[in-house]
Amino acid sequence: MPTTFQFVRHRPRTHIRQALREWNLNALTTWCWRWRCETDLRRLARLAMEDARRSNGVVHLWGHSWEIDSHRLWGLLKEVLHETQQQPGVTSLTNSETVGALYP
Repeated sequence: MPTTFQFVRHRPRTHIRQALREWNLNALTTWCWRWRCETDLRRLARLAMEDARRSNGVVHLWGHSWEIDSHRLWGLLKEVLHETQQQPGVTSLTNSETVGALYP
């Protein structure tokens, strides 16, 4: 299942290297042109949400709990998820619920 972005702070070169390694030029183009190479996780989440709202799409965050823990991002993740759920029309789903909704 495609993901939108990993919830951990990366330098721009890490985003670029990962996208090129996966030949994910669509994601690289989105991140560079529409999201202006944003690395701040809160702003990145907002930009992804704006895109998803415009296209009736999905924002799929992912992260390893050990990375979120080691980077002390639990509080920020909680804030971002709370802010996201306050948006009108947003539905939170598990991965299996998302697959079921997209591919009935």
